Amino acid sequence: MRWIALSLLLTACTANDGATSSASPTSGDDDETTDSDITSDTATTETSLPTSFDEAFRRVDDAPEGTMWGGADVAIADDGTVLISWVDERTTERLVYLVRSDDFGETFGPSMAVPTEGNPVAQPWTQPTLNIVGDTVGITAMEWIPGPQTRGFGYTADLSDLAFGPGVQGPDNTIEVVHGGLDPNGDLWLAWIDYPPGGATVYFSNPGTGYVERPMVFDGLPGNACPCCPISLIWTAAGEPVIAWRHNVNDIRNMVVATGAPGAYTLANAVFATSTDWFIIGCPANGPHLFEYADTTLAMSWSDSSSGSPLVYLTTSSDGGATWSPEHIVAPNMDEPQLNPVVHESQSGDIYVGIHSTNSMPVAISTDGGASFADPIELVTPDGALDWIEYANGAGMTVVVGQTTAGSIWYKRIE
Repeated sequence: MRWIALSLLLTACTANDGATSSASPTSGDDDETTDSDITSDTATTETSLPTSFDEAFRRVDDAPEGTMWGGADVAIADDGTVLISWVDERTTERLVYLVRSDDFGETFGPSMAVPTEGNPVAQPWTQPTLNIVGDTVGITAMEWIPGPQTRGFGYTADLSDLAFGPGVQGPDNTIEVVHGGLDPNGDLWLAWIDYPPGGATVYFSNPGTGYVERPMVFDGLPGNACPCCPISLIWTAAGEPVIAWRHNVNDIRNMVVATGAPGAYTLANAVFATSTDWFIIGCPANGPHLFEYADTTLAMSWSDSSSGSPLVYLTTSSDGGATWSPEHIVAPNMDEPQLNPVVHESQSGDIYVGIHSTNSMPVAISTDGGASFADPIELVTPDGALDWIEYANGAGMTVVVGQTTAGSIWYKRIE
């Protein structure tokens, strides 16, 4: 496969309350370019699902019925260890839970709770993120703490024992959309949006800042960050940090991308990466999603209603984020709204664009570097279609994990 582009359609500002179904968990096998490659008039083709999508999903959570919050995340270690995280409130408090597989995802052990300072905020678009770099596991989350107020937290553990320490934290009263991850050295980063005097701004902290908040330098760009829209933070194969957010200039919204040098703890060089000029007075509550394919080209997907209805777009950069290609629509034949995209390149190079749409998340697939996408198809488990999906590569595998509208978490290896 060449591309898997996965775009989430999220109804604005609506969280999934996720009452878990009665389907039972199982660990058994049976339930289981360059810029020139992207054109503004993307063709769609009628293609069948990859053979791997015909294989069975397996349920991996053990959350009691009605306790699930938000979605799930997945990460793969170099040795084939697979970790899956989610949030539920089976006790008197909401916690992050993990399950672990030591056999490339064939079987999973019982869930374990991750000790956190507060109650994780677990809307699917701000769910805790899970990463593995080397032998280090990282979880970042936005949490409610007594006050009430919100704060970003990050926790790390060794893969061998998953004994998470007290972690690092961002400032009190973080507004929204805390994200983060582990850089290629295994160092923990936090990124979030807050309201200083003058308007919403993107902040980040990491070992280079002594975990003291540092505001993004907008490099003279007008306007402010859109405070309710998720941000995206990744590292390239060369170790360059890249961050993207939705920017607001007099209620006209476009995406901005900033980058850093390999191994850097700072981000700068902010540029407008899109030009759809969506005008909206309100809170879109959906943001961009970055990824890198072929270890050379940055790509970004997002949703806006500049054409009159919510559509998912894609743009690419072959010069490290300095300039971006004209955006194009991923799934022009899809009739339902399309929001909050999540994009992923598979182990073999296909691009999956998942498009969250009214209680499901269809996937549009490209096998030709994004020149064309098949019409989106749903990923269906025994408990219904997946509604929130995340992908991971590692140890020669590509896997998918997602939550159904009933609230159960399902996993499958697709390569």
